[in-house]
Amino acid sequence: MIDTKVHVLTVTNMITLIGPITSDLTLAEGSYLVNNEIFFINNATLTILPGTTIHFRGSYAMLRKINNGKIIAIGTKDKNITFFHEMS
Repeated sequence: MIDTKVHVLTVTNMITLIGPITSDLTLAEGSYLVNNEIFFINNATLTILPGTTIHFRGSYAMLRKINNGKIIAIGTKDKNITFFHEMS
């Protein structure tokens, strides 16, 4: 019997983000993984540079800003900022 299922193995180099984040953080061009809630608190600013990809994995993966936290994400025509959500 032939196995007709499609098997996909994705191997990527990603930096896993963990929190809470209490000081400014800049994500340079590359790939990042968020597995849980990450809080940006106490005036912390997350700056996402062009060419960045963020993968949210699981039902609780998210970025949340609390107590004046900020998220700045401005891509360009040639270097987008991409957000993916994957259920695990």
